[in-house]
Amino acid sequence: MEEEWRQLRKCPDYEVSNLGRIRRITYAAYQLNRVGYPRANLFIEGRRTTVLVHRAVAEAFIPNPENLPQVDHKDGNRANYSLENLEWVTSSENCLRASKRNQSWHPTGEQHWKSKLNADEVREIRSLKGNSSHKEIAKKFGVSKSTIRHILHGRTWTEV
Repeated sequence: MEEEWRQLRKCPDYEVSNLGRIRRITYAAYQLNRVGYPRANLFIEGRRTTVLVHRAVAEAFIPNPENLPQVDHKDGNRANYSLENLEWVTSSENCLRASKRNQSWHPTGEQHWKSKLNADEVREIRSLKGNSSHKEIAKKFGVSKSTIRHILHGRTWTEV
């Protein structure tokens, strides 16, 4: 397939290709966001704007007459942002497909990008409930009192 470039609708100084590359008529570097999607930082009139590469490709190359809100990676690989791998979908479709592929939109437990604890530590924290204060438990595990409170009240780490 031959690479084709189109101007980004919201960023006239940038182009996106049907192979998932973005350039400022020269080059744009990618980084992964906290859930693993490649993104590019673009500068428009001196202000930084972050765009998700797969979404930029879809907006430039895939018609969306039904105005669907999300872009799905057909193969489930977030790093594969080529035109053939992307399609517009509803939020429900996207979640259902991710579920069928055993992908999580919001990693939990040890898989969460901010996790400082593992499952064994969470079990130990729960065993200390009533015997130690939240402050003492938080200090022992190097986390905040609110983290301890969320664990003990079942707001986080519900699967342990």
